[in-house]
Amino acid sequence: MRKRPWFSLRRRAQSERGASLVEAALVVPLLILLAFGAAEFGFVFLDFLNVASAAREGARVGSAVGDAIDADTLMLNAIAEATADLDNSTIEAIWIFETKANGDPVDNCVVDSTLNYFTCVGPTNNTNIYDSSGNLLIGSWNSTGRRVTVGLNCPLTPAECPDRLGVRVVFTHQYITGFLSFPTGPFSEDAVFQLEPDVD
Repeated sequence: MRKRPWFSLRRRAQSERGASLVEAALVVPLLILLAFGAAEFGFVFLDFLNVASAAREGARVGSAVGDAIDADTLMLNAIAEATADLDNSTIEAIWIFETKANGDPVDNCVVDSTLNYFTCVGPTNNTNIYDSSGNLLIGSWNSTGRRVTVGLNCPLTPAECPDRLGVRVVFTHQYITGFLSFPTGPFSEDAVFQLEPDVD
């Protein structure tokens, strides 16, 4: 068996080292991109969970207080407390509304990217939309007029059942790295509860 000259083995080792560097130069940026993308999606998901929990808490409080005169204020306070730990997201608007059976608002309002993050067509007699500071932007759904009584024909006649209360929290998200161009929102999370009936 013939031995290879030592300089031939050295040349081969150097060329393999060069190939490894080229492979690493191609793979490492992709791994960094995946890591940043996973981290960004993780932070968005965490904020979605936090906002969804806040919407449920607001709706739960609203369901419990029913037609109290300060029902909306109590709901807004519960939402503010539940979202106090949001790091990368900003609450833009909070909707308190009567819902249809499918959970959609009775009034014709939608979330959009306008200045106040909503557009309503027609009257807003069953919707109150607040900014993040609790200032009423639009709506006239008086909490003392909410139906909390149960009629004889409930649930066969929905008009004799307590109102369904919806809470929608609209928020935007700022990405930490800005490395990838994901949409910043607006995003929204809804929760729907039926008002607890008065029991006398």
